[in-house]
Amino acid sequence: MKKALLLSLTLAAASLMQAQETAAVRFANRVYSLSGKPFMHKLVCEGCEVERIEKLPEGLQLLSRPNYKYLYGVAPKAGKYTYTVHLSNGQQQNVTLVVQDELPQPTPFMGILTWNAFDEHISNDIILKISDALVNFGLRDAGYRYMCIDDKWAEHDRKEGHLNPVSSKFPDLKKLTDSVHSKGLKIGIYSDAGDYTCSGAQPGSYSMERTDATDFVNWGFDLLKYDFCNAIGGDTPAEAELAYHSMGRALDNAMTSAGKNPNDFLFYMCEWGGRKPWEWAANTGASCWRATADTRDYWSDTTYNGGVLQNIGVYKEIWPYTGVNRWNDADMLVVGLHGTGYSSNDGGSKESPKPGLTQDEYRTNFALWCMWSSPLTLSNNITNLDGKPNSLTGKEVTNTLYQEDLDIIRNADLIALDQDPLGQCAEPVIDHPEYIVFQKDLANGDVAFSITNLSGNEKQISLDFSTLSALQKGKEYSVKDLWNGKTDNYNSNSTFTATVPVHGTAVYRMTLKK
Repeated sequence: MKKALLLSLTLAAASLMQAQETAAVRFANRVYSLSGKPFMHKLVCEGCEVERIEKLPEGLQLLSRPNYKYLYGVAPKAGKYTYTVHLSNGQQQNVTLVVQDELPQPTPFMGILTWNAFDEHISNDIILKISDALVNFGLRDAGYRYMCIDDKWAEHDRKEGHLNPVSSKFPDLKKLTDSVHSKGLKIGIYSDAGDYTCSGAQPGSYSMERTDATDFVNWGFDLLKYDFCNAIGGDTPAEAELAYHSMGRALDNAMTSAGKNPNDFLFYMCEWGGRKPWEWAANTGASCWRATADTRDYWSDTTYNGGVLQNIGVYKEIWPYTGVNRWNDADMLVVGLHGTGYSSNDGGSKESPKPGLTQDEYRTNFALWCMWSSPLTLSNNITNLDGKPNSLTGKEVTNTLYQEDLDIIRNADLIALDQDPLGQCAEPVIDHPEYIVFQKDLANGDVAFSITNLSGNEKQISLDFSTLSALQKGKEYSVKDLWNGKTDNYNSNSTFTATVPVHGTAVYRMTLKK
């Protein structure tokens, strides 16, 4: 009898261990909200279920969908709350909810980075021209407010321990930031957690975090893009977290010492996703982090894993980890490059030997980044969005498709999806070899969905609305096409059909009819 009992207990323990090994917990353990605002936290566990929540904050409730459970409601007053998620496999996960009256990044930041189009061809004058273009082409008013200087702005060696701007390019950084601020814009700078940056052209900030953070703040910058090339302190997730935390703490201290609000400075991690930053990056002080390889101006790029198709593969897995003030970044938009970028068009790929996406693929690039709540960072030469030739990038370029490019990047309906205050990443609901469908919860109760054609032919794709678990069953919805603005009415029990071009994306917003 004792042997039988012992065997039974042993088998039960083995079964529990196996369940814990096969269960995949996929949700953030540090989340944010503005006080009094709608809050959603999706709790995904493959191979197990959420059984209950202990110490659930007031105003939130646990709700269910077919494949996961989620917390939903209105965030409580400002404070730090801890609730415990109990899982059916015996595991439990503590989650910290940070509620504040203001946050560094309540919605994903929008702006432009200089790397893809300009590389080393950056200077004080070019930054001012790009800033003027943000204003003149209506991009600032559309939400693109951060003008970000990327790699190659500093000399190869430090001067008296400080990063030394290339004087022929940037004679006075404080004067530059003041000028950009006068246009109603913000401005960012670049460094690296290693001893040298990714280009090798300038020193990184390893062991010099305090000095560099103080300089960035005193120069008047509002954002730091912080890369992870040439890491000296090790490149494991734990070591990366420590390196990023060192700079995050230095930036907070520098802002405080300057009498400024640390919430007014954005810390943008650029680790490329290899160490799963969505699991730990919120602990560093960063409010967004790269989740993908460098995005290339190709549909599929197996050389660098940077094509739009490869990014879709990443976001099929990491969607539960996005939320307010914790944004997974799909890297710079390549809309409008048309094969003229530097590293973004370097080398080509077997799948796309001709550099540059098609216009339909650029629309997919923009639509999916908005569905995923990724930061929206342009990387094309926006100074030629008037169709006139210019050579600011070091190449003579005329953009004959400038009006189409402007229509894509200024699409207010799509930008509203990206900037939605609920902060949710769209989740895949149909993953077919020839197409993929995402759905996205929105703060006012609306639901967005997208249909991306992965095949090499134009396709008519039908969607049974019952697969969109965010919809209320049997209810009438108005369905707005976010490309052409047309609206039709559908019941949530009906079927919807869209004609989608090769590698194109149809995207819609559904509003419950009263």
